[in-house]
Amino acid sequence: MFCTNCGKRLEDEWDVCPDCGVAVNSQEQTESSYQTYQAAPSYQQNQSEDTYQTNQTYQNYQMYQPIQGEPPKKPETVCQGISIASLVLGIVGLLLSCIVIGAILCIIGIILSLVALVKQDKKSGIAIAGFITSVIGIMIAVVMFLFFIFDDIGSFESRRNPWNSSIDIGEEEGTIVLDLKVENRTGVDIWYLFASETSSDSWEEDMLGDSVLLDGESVNITFYLSEDSLIWDFAMADSSENMVEFYNLDFSACSPEGATLVLEYDGDEGHARLY
Repeated sequence: MFCTNCGKRLEDEWDVCPDCGVAVNSQEQTESSYQTYQAAPSYQQNQSEDTYQTNQTYQNYQMYQPIQGEPPKKPETVCQGISIASLVLGIVGLLLSCIVIGAILCIIGIILSLVALVKQDKKSGIAIAGFITSVIGIMIAVVMFLFFIFDDIGSFESRRNPWNSSIDIGEEEGTIVLDLKVENRTGVDIWYLFASETSSDSWEEDMLGDSVLLDGESVNITFYLSEDSLIWDFAMADSSENMVEFYNLDFSACSPEGATLVLEYDGDEGHARLY
């Protein structure tokens, strides 16, 4: 049995249509009236107004056909769901914009919001909010990406010269120019080599520059030192910036024509010989 008002399929035990609220008894009476009308010998022009309305009601009832399966969703409902999804993805992507997954969620949110805006006749505020939120998340993700890129560049530069120096070796007047040969016998590759006067609290510039002194090899460095301060400290560092320091190396016994600095490391502390 079907509801004569909305066409909803009705169970026998129902008293009221769950969709429109029309009483089932009144619908049965309507069908009964229609059957009575059908049993009449012919349609009379002078039928009462009530009987005519009953006939019209039954005709409306016959227009409704049983619906097989679930009824299709309305386009407005589908678009509303897409709009809500775009807003949720935009908010989550905005919160996670500092990582890659946040940017991906924002891109999906932008796509869903555009789909909803194109399909809907009336532009949804939820879809617009999802689009704006996703765009902001993408912008923040781009800014964070650029920040990390430039931060890595700056970090690389700082690794090349991790300690600031107020003066460079050899820039002071009245210094001695010495050809210094440095031999690496530490068992590790030396990425950074620093020196400073014993009285100084900071290391000076990396003497290797862009070069790496491999284990077992040597390098010649033009070394500058003051006549008033011939005792120096040295420090080496590997690629991970692990430091080994060598203190109180005296150049007074070295030849003015050149000197040799041998660096050794036993895994616990460093040893250096200067001659």
